[in-house]
Amino acid sequence: MDKRLFKGLYYIAAVAIISGFILSIISYLQICTESCGGAHQYKLWNLSFEDYGLLFFPLLAFFHYYSRENEWFRFFASLLIAGAVGAEMNFISVQKYEIKSFCPICLTIAASIGIAAFAYLISYFYKLKNFIVYNQKGDIMGSIRKGIITTLTVFLGFLFSFTGIAKENPLEAAEKDIKSSIALGNLESPVTVYLFTDWQCPACRAIDPTLSRLLPRILSQARVVFVDTVAHKATLNFIPYNLSFLIHDKPKYLSLRKILTAISVDNPAPTDSEVQKAISPIGVKYQQLNYSDIASGTAYFEHLVDKFEVEMTPTMVIVNNQKKTKLIGSEINEANVLKAIHN
Repeated sequence: MDKRLFKGLYYIAAVAIISGFILSIISYLQICTESCGGAHQYKLWNLSFEDYGLLFFPLLAFFHYYSRENEWFRFFASLLIAGAVGAEMNFISVQKYEIKSFCPICLTIAASIGIAAFAYLISYFYKLKNFIVYNQKGDIMGSIRKGIITTLTVFLGFLFSFTGIAKENPLEAAEKDIKSSIALGNLESPVTVYLFTDWQCPACRAIDPTLSRLLPRILSQARVVFVDTVAHKATLNFIPYNLSFLIHDKPKYLSLRKILTAISVDNPAPTDSEVQKAISPIGVKYQQLNYSDIASGTAYFEHLVDKFEVEMTPTMVIVNNQKKTKLIGSEINEANVLKAIHN
């Protein structure tokens, strides 16, 4: 009877663990309903819940697989489950009181953990009962100690989740998504060069000859981010085109930037057809971005302006590890820029 019971509980927990892993993959791929969207906006210590699931369930499966042969493996598996139970208690609370909607996938993952926990709990109490019946005092005390530690782990799991869970900052999300897609140059470099310009700024146009000479060298040594800074309202008309070129046409971006600058001199509000006509000679087809991409890019630019306290254009900010150099106007010259990059 004991062997059949423990075997049955073992397989029940195994199915629950495998189900939790499969559901974590589904959640990671975001193959779920609209009600899951709120949960995807939250992070746990800056990682998504799916990231934890993809690590947690294989690790739990490993300990559970060997738990029939080694009691310590069983104990470690029970600790993982206990911590997950505590964390899931907080996750469900967040869905109820903060998100105000429940994610079916998240709840099913929580249920799989609950089923595994139930199987382990029944097994634990059944073993404890047998130790008491047969008056095995050493085993009784050992089981009680393990039970207390496991119970405390539930609280630690809740505490870990409670202190680490936070809604993702929209600006940080925009920065994460946009940062890599619009950056040019040596993306592996520890140096990042931010160039803040306005499309209607005469001083920005005045440094174009200097930039034309410098940019090839800068791009080979640093990551470069061109930041549209709205000193004149007409610059808002150029942000969609500039973002599109940065995202879709990196190899020809510098040529496209010159063309867009030439357009801005006489036409503060170009149409799509006018821009397309101007860029056709270099073999580029303008690809219109959707509104959310433009909004994210604009928000990211505004975030950088605030972050580096940019008050006028043109401004170049060179971040070399933790050292920051800000150059304004005529300070943007070959000697100053290369010195900041190399130091």
